[in-house]
Amino acid sequence: MMTRLLLIAAVLMAAVPTRAQEVTGLSDWSIFLDPGHSQNENVGYSGYSEARKVLQVGLALRDMLEERTDIGAVYMSRTNDQQSVSLSQRTAAANASGADYFHSIHSNAAGPTTNYAFVLWAQLSNGNEPNPPYAGGRSMAEILGANFGEGMRIPTPNGGAYGECDFYGASSCGSGVKGSRNYVQRNSLMPSTLSEAGFHTSTTQNPRNMNADWKVLEAQAMFWGILEYNGLERTPDRIATGIISDAENEIPVNGATITIAGESYTTDTFESLFSQYA
Repeated sequence: MMTRLLLIAAVLMAAVPTRAQEVTGLSDWSIFLDPGHSQNENVGYSGYSEARKVLQVGLALRDMLEERTDIGAVYMSRTNDQQSVSLSQRTAAANASGADYFHSIHSNAAGPTTNYAFVLWAQLSNGNEPNPPYAGGRSMAEILGANFGEGMRIPTPNGGAYGECDFYGASSCGSGVKGSRNYVQRNSLMPSTLSEAGFHTSTTQNPRNMNADWKVLEAQAMFWGILEYNGLERTPDRIATGIISDAENEIPVNGATITIAGESYTTDTFESLFSQYA
C-alpha cells in the first residue's frame, strides 16, 4: 500500500474557485496554454501519466485566468484526455490564435528520488534571447521558476530558469528565429517558455500529482507568475500544504483530517485515490 500522502488544506479549495474577478490589467494580453503530450502518454511512478497531470494543471490555470482576471483570451492545444495532438498541430494552433504568449506545461523523468522544477526559455545558439517580437521568455522563466519553488515547495536549481541551448548543449540549438531544441519553442511565433514542474518518475512527487488539489496548486504558482510577468500585484491566496505524519514514528497517516481556519480537509488514502493507479 502506498502510504505517502498529500494534504492541501481546504483554505485553497474555498478561496479560489468562487471568487469574482479580482485582477484587471490583462485585457490586452492573451496566452496559449499547451499541456504537453496526449492521452495517457509518459506514465510515471505508480501508473499516473504526465499527459493526464499536465492537462488538469492547464485547465485549472485557464479557469483561474478567465474567472479571476480580465484576460483578453486563453487558448489551449487540447482540453481532454481523448485528443491526440501533434507538435506541429500545437504550434500551428498557437500561431493561428494570435496569442501574445505561449507556455507549454510538462513534468520531467529521471530516477525515483530525483525531483525539482525548472522552466526553459527559447534561446539562440549565441546564448541570447530571440529578437523581438519573440523576446520575453527569459523573464517569464525566471519568474515562474521562483514561483514553482515557493508554491510547490520543491528545489529550483539555477533559480528555476535555463535557456534551452545552455540546458541541452549548444549543439542542440535550432537555426530558426527562436533557436532552441524543443519543437514547440522553436516554432511558436511569440515569446514562449516550457515548464518541467517536478518529476513524474519521483516516488514523492507523482503521488502528489495524483491529488486534484495539488494540480490546482501548480496552476496557482503559474497564475502568480503570469501576474508578476505583466507587472500586476500577486493575489493574496491562503494555501496550506504538507504531509500528515504520526508524531511518534513519522509514518504518513492515511485519511487524516485537519482543520484550519474553520475549513476541514481529509487526506488521500489508498482506497480513495492511489488504488486507481498502483
